[in-house]
Amino acid sequence: QLTDFIHFTTNFHPALKYTWTISYISLPFLGRTISIAGDRLLTDIHYKHTDSHGYLDTQGSSHPASCKDSIPYSQFLRLHRICTQDEVFHTRAAEMSPFFRERGFPSSTINEALTRVSSISRDSAFSPHPPTCNKGRVPLVLTFHPTSRQLQ
Repeated sequence: QLTDFIHFTTNFHPALKYTWTISYISLPFLGRTISIAGDRLLTDIHYKHTDSHGYLDTQGSSHPASCKDSIPYSQFLRLHRICTQDEVFHTRAAEMSPFFRERGFPSSTINEALTRVSSISRDSAFSPHPPTCNKGRVPLVLTFHPTSRQLQ
């Protein structure tokens, strides 16, 4: 019955495309692989085969260095939150690092981001950070360009 329903929904409208998996062990769901181990649910990162890992190309980008440098950190932090087991996190982080190198991120930036994230416990990775307070400052919003460094 389940496969009949899946075939019905996948053929319902030609513009709608679904992927589906039936398994008693693990399932991909919202960028995660959820699996059962004993009486626990474990999560891991899941990449679709169409994922190009197209992070910002640092060579041709005019983004500020702080913006570019935060990408590996935020992706490693996301990975740390997703992976329930530390060993899996470190394995996936080692797999993720070349994605950043291919986009021109320096190895030092990647290693520093991974070191920072590795020093955070998984539980505290979920804790919200208090917002930074910038009272008394008037924001000056400009379009960034590398030649605008004299404004810094």
